[in-house]
Amino acid sequence: MDWSDFVAVVEDRLPYAKLRHRFDRDDLAGLTDAMFDDLERAVADVADAEIGFVPRDPTPDDPDAAGWTIGHVVTHLTATFEESAAHAATLARGVDVSGPARAEVAWETMTTAALARHRLTESRRMCQSYLAAWPDEPNLDLTMTRVPRFGPMDAVGRHLLGIVHAAVHLPHLRDIRRQARA
Repeated sequence: MDWSDFVAVVEDRLPYAKLRHRFDRDDLAGLTDAMFDDLERAVADVADAEIGFVPRDPTPDDPDAAGWTIGHVVTHLTATFEESAAHAATLARGVDVSGPARAEVAWETMTTAALARHRLTESRRMCQSYLAAWPDEPNLDLTMTRVPRFGPMDAVGRHLLGIVHAAVHLPHLRDIRRQARA
């Protein structure tokens, strides 16, 4: 799938509200699966040695900066995706969200390719389970503001934020693999 519009939101080239209004509740399960399909393809044949490879992650201040490992990216993006899905399910039930709902696996424990693939499989199941917990008639009036520049988000928008975040890290994973294999 082409995730460029999702990335454009983070890069301030597309307002979040415009992306949000392209989708409704019925789109979320398919988008979630499409994102996890792409993430799983990105690490499908990764070798154990690549999981802990520390890439160069150049910044304007430090062109030789060390970046995140594949294991670190996987644990980070899955924790964010799951938090988005949990918040969305809570909002859909008409319950105000007052704080974080984040549990992140320690990235240092992500030492093998099998563990990274398992983490993605587990996270997909969890995110889809949160969607299955929505009531038949979700509350889409209740909102929360997780990222101030994106504005208030209803349940659909809050779940989409997890997909947006993963879309930013998908090319990141591919770049780490490219560096590890170079």
